[in-house]
This record gives sequence, C-alpha cells and structure tokens, in this order.
Amino acid sequence: MDKRSEDKKQLRHEDYTVGWLAAILPEQNAAKVMLDEEHKQLPTDGDDDNTYILGRVGVHNVVIARPAIYGTNSAAYTAVNMVKSFRSLRFVLMVGIGGGAPGPPVPEDSLEEDIRLGDVVVGFPKGSHSGVLQYDMGKLESQFTIRSHLNKPPKVLLTAVGVLQTQHDFEEGEMIQYLNTALQHISAKKTKKLKTCRFPGRNKDLLFKADYHHRGNTKDCSACDSNQIEKRIDREMDDPVVHYGLIASGNTLMKSAQKRNKLRDGEQVVCFEMEAAGLMDNFPCLVIRGICDYSDDHKNDLWQPYAALAAGAYAKDLLRVVQPKEVEHTKAIADVLEGLCDIVYQIKRTTERIESTQQDKQCDETLRWLSPLEPGKRHQDVRCMATPGTGEWFLKEPTFQTWFDSANTNHVLCCSGIPGAGKTVIASHVIESLAKRSMDPGQEFGFAYIYCDYRDQAAQTPINLIGSLLGQLLSKSPSLPKEVIQLHHQKSREYKTLEQGDIEPILLHICQKFNRVYICIDAIDECQFQEDFLKSLRRLLPSIKLFITGRPHIPSIINQYFADMLKIIIEANEDDVKKFVTTKIDEDWTRDKYLMDEKLKQEILGKIGAASQKMFLLPALQIRMVLDERTKTKRRTALVKLPTKLYEAFGNIVERIRQQSQSSSALAMDILMWAHLAERPLRISEFLDALAVKLGDKNLDIDNFPSRQSWLDCCLGLVITDEETSTVRLVHFSLQEYLHSQRGDLFKKGHERIAKTCLTYLCFDNITTSPILDKEDLDELAKKYSFLGYAASQWGHHIRKEANLSIEVVNLSVSYLLQPQLKIRRDIAFDSELKLYEIWRHRSRFLETFSDLHNAIYFGRLEGFRFLVKTARVDIDSRDIYREWTLNWAAGKGYLEIVKLLVETGRVDIDSRDDYNKTPLSCAAESGYLGTVKFLVETGRVDINSRDDYNKTPLSWAAENGHFKIVKFLVETGRVDINSRDNSGQTPLFWAAWGGHLRIVKFLVETGRVDIDSRDSCDQTPLSWAAKNGHFKIVKFLVETGRADVDSMDNSGQTPLSWAKMNWHFEIVAFLNNVGSSTTSTNQ
Repeated sequence: MDKRSEDKKQLRHEDYTVGWLAAILPEQNAAKVMLDEEHKQLPTDGDDDNTYILGRVGVHNVVIARPAIYGTNSAAYTAVNMVKSFRSLRFVLMVGIGGGAPGPPVPEDSLEEDIRLGDVVVGFPKGSHSGVLQYDMGKLESQFTIRSHLNKPPKVLLTAVGVLQTQHDFEEGEMIQYLNTALQHISAKKTKKLKTCRFPGRNKDLLFKADYHHRGNTKDCSACDSNQIEKRIDREMDDPVVHYGLIASGNTLMKSAQKRNKLRDGEQVVCFEMEAAGLMDNFPCLVIRGICDYSDDHKNDLWQPYAALAAGAYAKDLLRVVQPKEVEHTKAIADVLEGLCDIVYQIKRTTERIESTQQDKQCDETLRWLSPLEPGKRHQDVRCMATPGTGEWFLKEPTFQTWFDSANTNHVLCCSGIPGAGKTVIASHVIESLAKRSMDPGQEFGFAYIYCDYRDQAAQTPINLIGSLLGQLLSKSPSLPKEVIQLHHQKSREYKTLEQGDIEPILLHICQKFNRVYICIDAIDECQFQEDFLKSLRRLLPSIKLFITGRPHIPSIINQYFADMLKIIIEANEDDVKKFVTTKIDEDWTRDKYLMDEKLKQEILGKIGAASQKMFLLPALQIRMVLDERTKTKRRTALVKLPTKLYEAFGNIVERIRQQSQSSSALAMDILMWAHLAERPLRISEFLDALAVKLGDKNLDIDNFPSRQSWLDCCLGLVITDEETSTVRLVHFSLQEYLHSQRGDLFKKGHERIAKTCLTYLCFDNITTSPILDKEDLDELAKKYSFLGYAASQWGHHIRKEANLSIEVVNLSVSYLLQPQLKIRRDIAFDSELKLYEIWRHRSRFLETFSDLHNAIYFGRLEGFRFLVKTARVDIDSRDIYREWTLNWAAGKGYLEIVKLLVETGRVDIDSRDDYNKTPLSCAAESGYLGTVKFLVETGRVDINSRDDYNKTPLSWAAENGHFKIVKFLVETGRVDINSRDNSGQTPLFWAAWGGHLRIVKFLVETGRVDIDSRDSCDQTPLSWAAKNGHFKIVKFLVETGRADVDSMDNSGQTPLSWAKMNWHFEIVAFLNNVGSSTTSTNQ
C-alpha cells in the first residue's frame, strides 16, 4: 500500500473502468487509503472542474472524485464530468457515510435490523424496490413525498454483491482484513486528521429513544439523560456488520427520529443519505454507506471517519469479486447515456436554478433576520386609508423642496403637529414620492422608512429599527454583501442575537455607496427608544437625508441631535378636511339616498369644516356620529350637539357604545379592552379566537365567533382593521391615551380577564392532547389555533400587570404550570419575541430545561411562585434553556421578593453562575435593580468583585448601563475594585464614558481613585471613547479636569479629535480644536 513512490504510473484515460464517488473529505480519505496503487494525474475535459485521485484497487483502475458541494444535484454534476473525462467508466460506486434507521431491540440470534454505528448498508433491491428511494420532506405535516424508486444497480454489481454476501455469511470475505490494514496504515501517519479514523468504541454508540431530543449546546451527548438510551444486546465483536436493503435519499438531512421511524416502518428504509438520488436515475451505480449516526438530532462527527473507512473496505472487497471480463462486457456509461452533452447542460442549468433559488431563499431569510418589522405592509394600509387628493400640498412646500434638493446642508426635516393632524398620511406621500423618483432613470439614491407604532413597542427596539433600514437598502441590491451573510451565519451558529455594533458599520458603509440616502421616520414620538435610535441615525450623517414626523414636542428633542434642521408644522388645512368629509358624505349618499340631500350635505360641511381644530381625527369622529343616525332629523340634531374637543368626542362615542343592546355593548367593550391592553398587535384570526373563548370552556367553539362586520360596527369606528397586516387596532394613538386615562372605570381587572382567557385557551382539550413530534406538528397546531402563540407567550405579562390578583386566576395559573402534558406549550412562554418555528428549532434546549419556576419568575408573580416553591414537584435550583439558574433569572428581572424567598430557603447557591459565568449580583447590577443589589450584598455571602467570562465585574455592568445609584452603592461599600479591567482592558470609567453616563463619570473621577487617562487593549482612553460616541458633555468634563491627554493616540493612530471627525460629532470637533487639540493622526 505504498502510494508515496516518486515513480507513480501514468495510465491513459481509457484504462479506467470504475468510478468512486466520495461526497466529503472523510469519504475521500477512506477511498484513497483503500488504493493498492496510486497513479499520476491526467488532464481532464475542458469543462471538467473536478479534482481526481487515480489508482488501482485489486485488478481494477479506479477514478475517485469528490463534489465541490454537498447534495443530490452536485453529485450528479460531478459524475457527469467524470464520465466526460473518463469515457471508459462502466459503473460508479457511491461510497461514504449515512444515517442508520435502527429497528426496535431484537432477539439475540438476529442481526436483521440491529444496525449499529460503524456498520455498512448496501442499497440492494428488495421486492419492488430498486435499492434507493427518493423522497422529499418538504413542509408537509410530518409526511413525506415519495418521488421515485430509482433504477436498480447494473447486473455486474448485483452479481458481485450476491457473491460477496454469501462469502461474508461464511466469514470468507476480506472486508475486515482490508479495514484493519487500513487502520494500521493510518495509525502510522502523523496527520492528526487521519488519526480520527480509529474505532471510537461501543461506549460512544448511543441510540436514544425516538421521543427524546438532544440536550445542551455541545455536539456530544454529555448533557443527555442516560436513562433515555435504548437497551440493546451487546455484540460479541466490534467488527462492522453489513446490511442490505433500501436506502432513502432526500433533499435535506434526516435528523428526526420520529420521521426516521415513519419511513423505516412504512417503506422498510434502513439508511438515509443525500446524494444517491442525483445519480441513480441515469447512472449505473451502487450505493454503499457506513453508518455514522442514527438519523436523529443526537448527531456528531465522531463516527464519520471510521464509518467512511468501513464503507471503503466493503467497496474494496466488492471489487475483489467483480470479474474483469464482466466489466469489459458491460457498456460504458458514456454509451449508455444518450445525449451526454445535453444531460451535462441540463444538470448544470438545474444546478444553477437550484443555487439561484437557494440564494434567493437565503437572502429572504437574512433580511427577515435583520428585523421583524414590516414597514411595507404598514405603508400600504396608510395609503388605503388616505382620502384621494389630500396631503399633496406638502410635496410642493418650499421647505420640503429645499430639504430634498440640497446636497450638503439641511440634512434633517422635522415635521410636527397635534394628534390627528394627518402627519402619517403626509409621511406616506413623501415615501410614495421617493419610491417613484428612485425608479426614474439616472436616479441613484436609496431610501428606507419606518412607521413607528405605539402598539408594537416590544418590536421597535433600536436594533430592529436599524436592521429594518439596512434590510430595505439591501433589498434593492442584486445580492447581499458577504459580511451580512457571514454575520447571519455566525450569529445563528452561536445562538447569539444581533447587536447594534454589528450592523451600524455595515449600514453606514451601504449608505456611503449611494449618492444620497433618504430615511423617513413617521411618529417617532410613538417609539420608546427615541434617544438610542436618534444617536444611531446621527452616526449616519452626512450620508443620509432624514425626514421625521412627530407631535409638537418632537422638534426640541430632534434639535439635541441634529443642529442642521428644517421644520414644518403640519396642520389639516380646510380644503383637505372638506375633501375628506365630502368623500364620507358621498359614500353614505350612495348607500342610502333617502338619508342625504344637498342641503344637509352643505350643513354638515359648514359645521364640521369650521370645527376641525386643524386635525383630521376630530372631523372623522364627528362625521361618523352624524352619519350613524338613521333619519335626516336626527342627523341635524347630532350636528348641533357635536363635541368640539377630541377627548370629549371619545367619551361621547364610548357612552353611545354603552347605550347599545346588552350583547353589542358587551362585545364592543371587550373588543376595546383587547385592542387597548394587548401586548402586541393582534391578527384578526387571533382576535376572533380570543373573543370566542368563555371561561370554563373545554374546547374552542367556532360557532361563538362574531361576524367581522358586526364586531367592527358595534365599536362605532373606534376600532379598525389594517388589511395588509391583517391586524386589529384602535383608530388612533390618542384613543389609546384616552382609554389609558379612563382604564379604572372602563376595564376593571382587564389584564386579569385577558390572562384568564389565555389560560383557558391553553388548557383546551384539543390543544393539550395534540401530539407534537416535530416542527410541522407545532406549526399545524398553531395554524388551527390562531391564538395559541399569543396565549402561551403573553398570559403571564397580563398577570404581572394586574395589581390585585383574584385567587381564581392564581389557582388557574398554578394548575396550568403543574400540568406535565403542557410542558412544551409553557416553554413557548419563556420569550414572547420567539416565534413558534424558532422555539421548535431549538426544542432540544427547551424541553425539560425551562422549568415551571422560571415561568413563574419570568412573569414576576410572587403568589404563584410561593406556591410552587412549597411543592416538592419543582427543582428550586434549576436552570433555564440558556443554563441560567433560577436565582440569576429572578435577580436579572428585579423580582426582589422572589430573590428573598429563594435565598431564605437556603436551597440555592447565592453566587451561582450562568453560562457566561455571571452571578445573580452581576445580573441585578446590569439590569439596574438597586434593591436586589443591596439585598445580595448585605447578605455578606456574595463575591462583590465576581468576574464573568468577559472579566467584567458587577460595577462594570452597572457603569456601562448607566445605573448611577448602583455604582454609588457598590463604590461606597469600600470593597469593590474601582479600576477592575475586563478582557478588553476597560475599566468601569471606560464603560461609563462609552455609554454617555455623565453622572457616573463625574462620580468615579471625583473619588480620586481612578486613572482618568488609562488605556485599554487598543490604547484608547475614556476621552477617546466619549469623543468617538458623541458624548460632548463627558468630553468637556474630562478635558476640563486638566488630567486628560487630549492628543492621546491609540494603536490605530487615531486621537479623540480624529474619532470625533470620523463620526461627524462637530460640536466635539469645535471644542477640541478650541482647547488646542492636535489634528494629527496617522490615519487623518
């Protein structure tokens, strides 16, 4: 087996008769080590981009080829090219690894279905089966599409397999000898990669029960429950056993034990792989697979090298019994395949189409990953609501034209107005205008937009807002930048969330590629993270032109971040109000000609137009009050009594709702309650399910659904639906504010009532008894029960917001938490931001890890938690799916009473560490809960200077996040290291300067115990970080101490002044220039 000789033989292309296809590197290594002689390389066909290993196995000359990518079509493309270059090939052996489909435990005297890791499976015809079955998992509910039973292997191989099978039965084959010789040959090598080919040991051969999923983040099964391992009879020997049967070749990797068993039992499949289906329709081929896993989610790479070697040993033994004359008499593949060039072209085209589709799918997934916001749908809803012809005056405004046309000045246009003035409609006109102009020839500008919405605060985080802007700009490019795709893969692989620091540089880079970028932000007053969002937008200057709308106080806020700002006050002008009211009257007149005439029309126009208060919302409510009356006389009476103030109008309509029939009034008030108190916008289907639930119900009664028109009509215009987003909402944000002010009178125990509805829904018999084997089952359940996702993720939030809970809802929630069959539904509740499919994707980390205590802590209710602690059925020191201890979770949430209760039990580790080695004290300090921090410190049992994986202390976390009182408390204990450095060499002072927390910076500096000019691992100082991030007041304070080096240069050659210039912080630039800072930097 010495293949390292310098004088290798060189044969001709036509001398090679056997093709050997290896899909991955371990398979190629196994093939190479099986060669008795390695030959010199030969030139290939001009279009052939394959790389080959040539050699001899026994008396047969073999071509070993490895595809560039993994999958069915890549294997076919590789094989076609192989045949083009080596036209004398008679057949192809597909030799490599696969996943086994083991049967249930079998009697001691049977090896029929007793498949073990390291065994070999040969795709061999049985009954009507050819040996390989092609299937497609697709997106069906736990079912498969059987696409075809592919061609049988050629006669020469079937004959050889029969001969070898008989020889192996009598222990006469050479397979084990070939395997052992190869292992000895490899053991003599010094290459670390090859040494992994050794037999891993039967203690590493673990078959788990089909309904038990992998645990933990590691590839091995160290975190899995050994009690879930199937009991199997020990084999007397470790040599691989050869099995013959049906191999399933699919479009995706099989990693579901339940689906594996369905195909095993239904089609008698014994092995799963991904390449054979691409070959066996056209090529004379035999599939040989070494078993490296059990086709479940307990996969790892440990068995791959040995399994590949075992398959290679079988292939070599097979070629030993293949007679050269039979090979010679077998037709060449090139002759069998008619129109070879056409086949190559078609496969290439198919591959290109598949790759293009995959790229498009990957692109869509990445854009969705950047942000869950869907501004496009919101835009379409706004455009549908707008009255034609209104608001168009704005685009002709000179100030708007100046903002749009100016190149290097007037970067920001801020448009403010009172509630209901039509700001959102104006913003939609600007967005629509930009969209149309961007399509004009010669226009090379980008644009993106956000509609802020009071209903969706949880989703409107700075990272989602910035991600949405980036996604919109990227969607106009033919392909995604490599760094975005790599970032997506990296974060997904590490189960980490996207951070602003990840994408802000990419967004700035993308903006700089355009001649100009317009960004429109509507209703920024409805975004709770205004400050962080505006800071991010400021860092994009001067590459962007920014259009912002908001209420009258917004310009003063914007002015703090953008000095170069134009302003327009938006008011509903008389002409637009008249157009709006006229449209409503004409629509009513069309429906019922007896209730309107020209005289009444003019009376309405005169009264409502004059009382509009320069807004659209009040006339909209007024015209509805008038037109709801069913006679002309009553309409004239209503016209006289019209409210002239917005809140008066809301109160008037609510009173009219209450005066409806009992059933209509009750339904309308329920709808208002849900629309007002829901944690996120509810889809129409969710809304209907919620309204149909009655306490005590055992199943959803679809006959209890109100008709869509009836439940909208009974709300008298206060509740509407957005068609594009299919969501239900209040007519305006100002109504949300009004209902909040009246909540005590209108919706007593509203959050508790919603929580009861959620819990009742979750306990429906049809939901609790539905089997969930995989993602498709979960998706199907969620489709059938639309309200499931909301109920599971939000019930506890509603409980948390109710001041005084009734014993009824406490008992209901505790009962729900203690029902074991509801485990996976409860796990959904741990994070309301996760969608059902994401929960299923990480199911192995959810099941049996997110405890009932974590549920109770997450929703912060002491009543249910105290009950659970007292019961013996919960583990008080359990971990969640992120391996965070119960105490860490409670401390990080600031639930002081729960923290006290846990500590007082004496059953928890007060310094327990999560997966990042953070203690409860660090969690509380990071989140800003002073009471919890004080309690933990005053126990005298915590390490006040504990360090996590980042080497950060509780003091550093508090300083970074601006929690002044915690910083002050910790420092004043006299026990903290005030100059503690983390892995980046940064102290608490660095983090306070970085985050813009002036009060903390001043406090730390004034202790006299910090080095104001200390340097981190990049040689940057606190002053550098403050200048870089635009914190003018901190820069000014540090400089005026007289102790900060204003010309300090970091290891990239930048000074505080150059950092401020690079990030367009002109106020800081001017200040540093005035104090005499040098403008010199190596990268200036």
